[in-house]
Amino acid sequence: MTVGEKVKMLREAQNMTQEELAKAVGYKTRSSITKIETGEADPTQKKLMKLAAALGVSPAELLGDSESEGDPPKTREARIISHGVDGMPPEERAKAVNLFKMMFEKYADKFEEGEDDDDEGQL
Repeated sequence: MTVGEKVKMLREAQNMTQEELAKAVGYKTRSSITKIETGEADPTQKKLMKLAAALGVSPAELLGDSESEGDPPKTREARIISHGVDGMPPEERAKAVNLFKMMFEKYADKFEEGEDDDDEGQL
């Protein structure tokens, strides 16, 4: 997936217009966003950072393939939770994962069993 395709996917997932994104990034008109999304232009490094911030992702997520092609895009909330848990020390991460499992129990038949289910509660 190209940077432009990711920008468009993330923008649309947030119900944001090209004009709104353009203003958030500092472009005068939406035509710059159109060109990025269609692959006619690549954003500068500075604009890439502003695009990422406006879309709630890291610049690396815009440049790299952080999700599998068949996976639906993560919501902003899911990205915040994921990044927060990733930054925790292992013992705190284990507690957070267990808390999420309890909270989401009624929404999922079962969670994947694996590394996070060991006896020590370490990930």
